[in-house]
Amino acid sequence: MNFGNCFRATTIALFLLIHPTNTWCTTEQADVRFPGSDIVLQDGDLLLYYNPTPLEGLNSLFGLPKGRYSHASVYVMLPKIGGRIVDFSARGLSEQAPAASLEQDYRIALVRPNDPPPVEHLATALSDIRKRVADGHIKFDYLLRWTAEDDGRYYCTEFISRLFRNAQLPDPFPLQSDSENNFWRGWVAENMDIDYSRIVSPNAPLHSPAFKLMAEYQRNDPAAQRQELELDTLLKQMEFYIKEQGRVPATPPLGSRLLVGMANAGFFTDQLIGGLPPKSRPILLVAHEFIVRVQERVERSVWLYEGEDWPPATIVNLTQRTADALRDKYFALPPVPR
Repeated sequence: MNFGNCFRATTIALFLLIHPTNTWCTTEQADVRFPGSDIVLQDGDLLLYYNPTPLEGLNSLFGLPKGRYSHASVYVMLPKIGGRIVDFSARGLSEQAPAASLEQDYRIALVRPNDPPPVEHLATALSDIRKRVADGHIKFDYLLRWTAEDDGRYYCTEFISRLFRNAQLPDPFPLQSDSENNFWRGWVAENMDIDYSRIVSPNAPLHSPAFKLMAEYQRNDPAAQRQELELDTLLKQMEFYIKEQGRVPATPPLGSRLLVGMANAGFFTDQLIGGLPPKSRPILLVAHEFIVRVQERVERSVWLYEGEDWPPATIVNLTQRTADALRDKYFALPPVPR
């Protein structure tokens, strides 16, 4: 999903390109260890990510099961190249050397299949998908709709699900069942034309008996930790405004309205704002701008009083007060029926 290193108002971009090859590597490759551990990455290892950004925070509202992660990739042993982190995003299929990428993310989990994949199975399945990507038969699914049939539209977890199923391996991201009365599922369907029940979050393999959590790593970054706390607080405030107060996202500011208009006219087709249903575009832009503006004010206060003690409770309180001060600009009460 981006569910993900998966929103900026004007562009979304992630990840790289993969090049086909058919001959298996016979040279040795240096072991790649998961950050903060002695665990060597293996073929089929899943990597789950979270970075405290507005897009990844918004992703955390949607998808089942709930958890700490919002994007997923998979480690695959590739011919001649060796182990690479393989990812599917709005830029398509990609691969990256682990040493250049693992420690750049704020929080990562390593999840491993209980039964190691047979040699070549994942790489062979990946080769078939790669050809379809090159032929233009596979595209990124901005609606994040998991499908049992292969419709040629994937997001991050659905891509890995399809890769494992094609390799005849246990599915790490099966469609989740949710019998509970879920507020967001109905609200998103009605207001954004997105089927919440078909979004499988990156946290799914953490609940699967076929996979096990090997390790978690979080970068020691006080600023990122503070931003995560701000973001979590803001998401709860937004839920309170909509669910408890009955508010609706307000009309986007002028700049965002121009972006929506351009997207509705057919621009940005290869970006998030153009790939989403028209009803959802202004809502996500309002939510994104609200988060950014509140965090800017909170961070400005922290900067102005540098050297002061900022315990978590103080950050939460400041974020809540700042959000409430901007609430009416971004979340309006519905008109009273006459």
